[in-house]
Amino acid sequence: MARSVLFMIFFLVVIFTLLFVLVISYVASWKLYVKAGRPGWEALIPYYNNWVLSRICGVSSWWIVITFILTFLSVIPFLGILFSLAGLAASVYYSIILSISMARAFGHSDAYALGYIFLSPIFLLITAFGKAKFVGNDNAVNDPIGKKIDEFLVAHNIMSGYEKMNASK
Repeated sequence: MARSVLFMIFFLVVIFTLLFVLVISYVASWKLYVKAGRPGWEALIPYYNNWVLSRICGVSSWWIVITFILTFLSVIPFLGILFSLAGLAASVYYSIILSISMARAFGHSDAYALGYIFLSPIFLLITAFGKAKFVGNDNAVNDPIGKKIDEFLVAHNIMSGYEKMNASK
């Protein structure tokens, strides 16, 4: 009986701590989006908030789609482990690129990105409510893979639009 009560107390403390960190992260994200000139409500919508943050920081947003697809494919029997590992690698790569680009976009050094990676809620709060100003995404990390994906998709859209235009004649 005493063990189950202790477990329940521990469980509730963990849940409320996680909820507190979640709320703090959303408040800090709202403030960051406003600093970057975007509406704060965009920080509240899952997946869309990462898409917008990628655009704010100058990182290819297609990493979100890639990680989502790889995560979805990870349920395939036998091949799922490969898709899971590929999704993990893509997520880690995207997180590092996004963290460095976000540090640069708000006028911090690349070393500041380590704070975004390991202590995200704290560094989001420092950036959101501190003196940091949005300086733009001109200094985003050079992401050759993301650029190739963007170039491929732009070329494909141009070609498909060109083919549709010629087919209608």
